[in-house]
Amino acid sequence: MKKKTALHRMLSLVLAAALEEGVVHESDTFYCSGSYTVAGWSKPIGCSKREGHGQQTLSQAVENSCNPAFMQIGQRLGLDTFYDDFEAFGMTEQT
Repeated sequence: MKKKTALHRMLSLVLAAALEEGVVHESDTFYCSGSYTVAGWSKPIGCSKREGHGQQTLSQAVENSCNPAFMQIGQRLGLDTFYDDFEAFGMTEQT
């Protein structure tokens, strides 16, 4: 259960940062084929719905906890911006 909670917190952080930075909007849509390939990673990363969610709104992607959609959002955000926001949210501080 702790892994799932940590994942949802991370997805929430990615979404909050992407909205804050203006790289994603409520009107955006995302396509889920059931997996997504990230450059530099040898295998596609799967979605919980193996057959995919198809075209979905941002709201539906969040509701579905769709891995491919969140990977696309993360790519829009970019690593440097993600890290800056991650740091700004206090996520690099020891608890």
